[in-house]
Amino acid sequence: MKKIVFISIWVGLLSMINVGKALSETNIDPKKVTRVSIVLEHKREIQPDILSLRINVKIKANKETDAINILGDADKRIRKLGLNYKGGDYRIEQNCWWAKKGQVCEGVNGYITYNFELRDYKEQNVLYETLNKIKETYPSLTFEVSEPVWIASQELTDKVQKEIKLELVEKAQDFGEALTEKLGKVCRVTSISFTVGRYLPITYRFTMLKSAEPSSIEAPEPMKDEKTVEVSANVDYLCE
Repeated sequence: MKKIVFISIWVGLLSMINVGKALSETNIDPKKVTRVSIVLEHKREIQPDILSLRINVKIKANKETDAINILGDADKRIRKLGLNYKGGDYRIEQNCWWAKKGQVCEGVNGYITYNFELRDYKEQNVLYETLNKIKETYPSLTFEVSEPVWIASQELTDKVQKEIKLELVEKAQDFGEALTEKLGKVCRVTSISFTVGRYLPITYRFTMLKSAEPSSIEAPEPMKDEKTVEVSANVDYLCE
């Protein structure tokens, strides 16, 4: 893993030092309290551990009840796979389009959406095979796969953020010691506040071939691009 540490010092620090120098050149006591603020930043690259992808299922039926029953059957088969997902929301709407004579409606469309979070990219093949088997039962069913991308799980992200925060605390203490030596005063940390950076994963979009046979499904594995976890710490010191 790559570790990058940046230390940026507010212009206010230089101003305070200049003020201290100016005071020392006068009859004012140079031991006057000095306040210093700095910003410490630490970035770490981590390997993502979750393959996130969205599945949109669509079914055409003659009646609302038929569409609901088909979606219910599809949902039951998908749940039996035991894969981790969110969603499962569905909707039913009239199948309508515009013609020369006005709007024409025939039958209904049913939709259901899942957001899967897979630990192993090969699990998506099992999912696609199941969807194709459902399609064999209901030929009017189609499904779309969108936004497959590797992401860092919340568990992994929280762990790395905690480690970075502890490292920043150590850096803040080290800087306080250096500040004490530089100013000739006893400097102590009075407050530390953390800001966590957020990253937006790159998303891709594609649609499964509706004619794919279950035995021929071998979905590609998206690249595991490293994700950046960034934490900054605003540190205040009091030097006496």
